[in-house]
Amino acid sequence: MNRFIIIGIMTVWVVLTGAPVAIAQGVLPLRDVSEDQAAPRDWRQVDLNWTNLAGQNMRGKDYSYRSFIAADLSGADLSRARLIRANLLGADLSRADLSGADLSGAVLSGAILTHVDLRGAILSRADLSGADLSGANLDSADLRGATLTGAILLGTSLTDVKRDAP
Repeated sequence: MNRFIIIGIMTVWVVLTGAPVAIAQGVLPLRDVSEDQAAPRDWRQVDLNWTNLAGQNMRGKDYSYRSFIAADLSGADLSRARLIRANLLGADLSRADLSGADLSGAVLSGAILTHVDLRGAILSRADLSGADLSGANLDSADLRGATLTGAILLGTSLTDVKRDAP
């Protein structure tokens, strides 16, 4: 039985058994993105805008330069993941684990980062303008060169953060 999962305005993921399919920008083995164990190991050729990746185990993987615009990554395990220059504009990362993740130069403008674990994360040159970081833990995070204009920091823990000199 064929199933179609819409992953974005122009992207369709067809789920069959075992055969690869061309998806927008690349070719991947067919997997249901909702199945944690079956998720592809390499997402570099996939446009992940407007996807539901809530609660997924994405720990330690490389998503550098990927686009997750308005994606639901709430509760996802992205600890030690590489998200260098990733576009997470307006993404929901509430309660996600991003501890030790590298988000250098990432766009997190308008993202929902409530109660996120960003302990030891690298956010150098990241754009967090307008992001909601309420209740987030940024202890020991690297915020050098990060833009926090209009960010909500209510109840945010910022112990031992690395930041630009005043």
